[in-house]
Amino acid sequence: YEYESRNIAKMKTLRTVRLKKRRRGDLIFYSKGGVVIHVAIYLGKNKIIHAWPDHVRVSGMYGWGTITKVKRVFN
Repeated sequence: YEYESRNIAKMKTLRTVRLKKRRRGDLIFYSKGGVVIHVAIYLGKNKIIHAWPDHVRVSGMYGWGTITKVKRVFN
């Protein structure tokens, strides 16, 4: 859900990391027009897993909007 994606992107308890420093398990946030619209879990090798409305898929990490933020869930 877009609303929850925005809330998670704002969480101060999750560490923000640079895109170049991403690791498996990091959350990748996508935006359009400066608004977070989607979040995915980074799997490694430029692949993500994410849900888009009625299915879960593994895909490349580019093409879902502008990558706005990367958050680390696990240290």
